[in-house]
Amino acid sequence: MVNPIEEAALTLGGLGLTGLSMELHKHKPPADLRGLNPSQIPFFDRLSSDSYSPWMTYASDGFLGASLLVPLVDLRGMSAEQIGTIGGIYGETLLLAYGAKELVKAVVVRYRPYAYNPATPKDLLSSSEIEDSFPSGHTVGAFAAAAFAGFTYGELNPNSPYQGVVWVTGLGLAGITAVLRVASGNHFPSDVFAGALLGAAFGIFVPWLHTQIPPLR
Repeated sequence: MVNPIEEAALTLGGLGLTGLSMELHKHKPPADLRGLNPSQIPFFDRLSSDSYSPWMTYASDGFLGASLLVPLVDLRGMSAEQIGTIGGIYGETLLLAYGAKELVKAVVVRYRPYAYNPATPKDLLSSSEIEDSFPSGHTVGAFAAAAFAGFTYGELNPNSPYQGVVWVTGLGLAGITAVLRVASGNHFPSDVFAGALLGAAFGIFVPWLHTQIPPLR
């Protein structure tokens, strides 16, 4: 059983964050690459500046997709109602995480590492996403899925010896996704670090909330 008020509040919260971010994006200043200076990049991010790799970008997409499938590991043997409940909670988790990261992107102007690379294709340089480096959306999604999978598996299978395997698998895929986002030139290390924290926070908080009102089990 689920609490309709709780579900409505979480869903509307996610939609509200997304709607607000879309409105704020309309007022974000247009990208201006003139005067970009690598020396202004914080020292802990400077090593990844001016990178760009299309194949690593595609690889990061693939690992994100794999990460999002990890929460499905425990659906075997569940009833349709249970699957619907877990699926609904997972959907709320991703919706809230997506809305939150889009809201941050809408108010923070940070150019992606490939903006500093003269070999970057012109279509990327002219894209509005070039100033949306912080935080890493791929990393938010991957870590939200990993944390959700580990937490819910532990709640539903408290005596299972495979809890560690679920955590390691989810976090491993999420970690590779984050590394590839940096190596591909799409994000700085601090972008993926912030994305990991944001995603993991929602991945744990939303299912945890359901263990309080009502119990996840």
